[in-house]
Amino acid sequence: KIKSVGIDIETINRFHNRLWRFILTQNEQSWIKKLKKDSQNRFVALIFSAKECYYKLQYPITQKLLGFLDVEIKININSNSFFMITVNQNKNFLKLKSQFKGYFFFENNFVVTGMYLI
Repeated sequence: KIKSVGIDIETINRFHNRLWRFILTQNEQSWIKKLKKDSQNRFVALIFSAKECYYKLQYPITQKLLGFLDVEIKININSNSFFMITVNQNKNFLKLKSQFKGYFFFENNFVVTGMYLI
């Protein structure tokens, strides 16, 4: 039985690098900066969307607001998946699993993310 679902769609080229510090953790910023310039916008949009996706998954259960720096995303490009690798434990987000996995794909100028909780 599925307990919750999170889905998000974002436009890729809307996240100027001056916004990164509000969206990305230090580890995420370091990873993004290692990418080729033409890939950076795609993956910043992906991280933003993954965090929105997790928010939509957890909020109906916890009723907790989520800041972008409260979670950290690890992306697996080969499997089109992402993992929530850290969650700010001070805010009591979902602790039902030690790791949350989601999936993504790029379509034209958009990124789509989704995850579910069993």
